[in-house]
Amino acid sequence: MNQMDINSIDLNASLLAGLYKDSLVEDQTKAIPNKLTTNPTEGLKFLGENRKNVLVLTNYEDAVFLPDEQLSFLTNILKACKINLGDVAIINIYNKEANYQDLKKLVNQQKALLFSIQPKQIGLPVEFPPFQVQSFDGCQYLVSPSLHELENDLALKGKLWTSLQRLFLS
Repeated sequence: MNQMDINSIDLNASLLAGLYKDSLVEDQTKAIPNKLTTNPTEGLKFLGENRKNVLVLTNYEDAVFLPDEQLSFLTNILKACKINLGDVAIINIYNKEANYQDLKKLVNQQKALLFSIQPKQIGLPVEFPPFQVQSFDGCQYLVSPSLHELENDLALKGKLWTSLQRLFLS
């Protein structure tokens, strides 16, 4: 019996393109899920597809968006709210100039979760305490401690869950 070496398989161009159509050929007419999207005027990038116009702002020094542990925790939070990472736009504003108007142009948020970010940091002209859902300029905002703090504090998780129910499930 004659064995064929995998390195000697000859694939024609159309078969090869068909096998790798999603990674070799990019279709500019449709959005590619879970890719980074950039606003060239502001340089802000977001993770997610933003299908439900939900902005998630984070503030992490050593991560592009947020560390893996916190991403996993956030995924579970979103799942409990009956949404997923494809429904949101995650932006890390650590050392970046960002105001709510630029963010609205970029992601057109209707709901915004601010983890470890105060309203004044994004230029909101209103102050409100953590876990209070606040409406302003067509968007509902919710300020919360960092995901890291929430992960380790049952009382804070409970407060967040109560607020998220008002924001997403009512």
